[in-house]
Amino acid sequence: MSTGKQKKVANLIIKNASLDKPLNGGELLEKAGYGKGVQKYPARVIESDGVREVLENAGFSEENAKLVVSEIMLDP
Repeated sequence: MSTGKQKKVANLIIKNASLDKPLNGGELLEKAGYGKGVQKYPARVIESDGVREVLENAGFSEENAKLVVSEIMLDP
């Protein structure tokens, strides 16, 4: 079961995929309401079961979600 913040992150990832200048992982977590300490390690949230669950329910396969997350994580 995903938390409200995890749902926000998943929805932001989906929207972020179509932006000309996508947000990085820390920026996504900030927009979702996570604190600065958590923002330093965005993969912990982005790769969590709760975020994955929401992405899968939205039609993103695990492979596709990993590609999107990788792009976000590699963007400086």
